[in-house]
Amino acid sequence: MQENKDKSIEDLVEDAKGFLEARIEYTRLYLVEKVSKIFADLVTNTAVIVCFILAFLFGSVTLALFLSDVLGSYTRGFWLRFGNLPFTCCYCLSYKG
Repeated sequence: MQENKDKSIEDLVEDAKGFLEARIEYTRLYLVEKVSKIFADLVTNTAVIVCFILAFLFGSVTLALFLSDVLGSYTRGFWLRFGNLPFTCCYCLSYKG
């Protein structure tokens, strides 16, 4: 018990320096973890959004081609699908529900 109390000032300073270095390293690693998590979330969310946009576009073109086949005219099918798109967008943006 007496051995623990007989530490010199130099030993206490060395222990304090070691503690501070460990704390600084922990803080640095913590920040790296948070930044990497944010970057990974940003990349995956961007990839998901791009995939949804592409799926919507390909689905819209497919629907337009199907309607063209049913109506017998490419013009009618694409007009029915994309021609009223501005009106639909205006309606959705002006709707207050």
